[in-house]
Amino acid sequence: MTVLPETPAQRPVLRYTAGQLTAATDQVVIEEPLEIRLIHGGEEQTVAVTMRTPGADHELATGFLYAEGAIRDAADVLSLSPWREGDVEAPNVLRVELRSGFAAMRSLSRHTFTSSACGVCGTGSIERLAVRAVPAIWTQPPLTADIIRDLPAQLHAAQPLFAATGGLHAAGLFTAGGECLAVREDVGRHNAVDKLIGWALGQGLLP
Repeated sequence: MTVLPETPAQRPVLRYTAGQLTAATDQVVIEEPLEIRLIHGGEEQTVAVTMRTPGADHELATGFLYAEGAIRDAADVLSLSPWREGDVEAPNVLRVELRSGFAAMRSLSRHTFTSSACGVCGTGSIERLAVRAVPAIWTQPPLTADIIRDLPAQLHAAQPLFAATGGLHAAGLFTAGGECLAVREDVGRHNAVDKLIGWALGQGLLP
């Protein structure tokens, strides 16, 4: 299942071909900040600001919180919605209420600003990463060479925004038999993975 991010932006460009400059319009990826705030008892605390491609923002927020150890399952999230006061809405700010309240802040290692670069950028220490690491869980037979060979083509076929712009990362979730369950696109690789984790969390597919 593919969830489309926002449509690419149209930008005027000059194309240089065979020694000639011509005016044209190109499609480029959108990158905007997303602020994730925890709310509890009438108070708010910002836990992360990430540069992302808009789209599947709720999945991005829940996937981020799960990957950071702040939540264990979807039931830990009591509410998740864009910031709104009266008729004013800020779609780039998400308010999240967790069952654990602000206690989840102790689990977070990627605080404040996270760029669209590597997902571990902003982590407080290597030790914090090691504490969260768990052994891989695999109960299926080994993957065949044919399945592994076909995965990139399936992923590419489910990337409409990359097809339009040529400038986007993607993460895909596949079954042991090679069936594509979901694909998410984002300008940041870790964001694409967090979106996918958020989707899988909502579907009850995570161990």
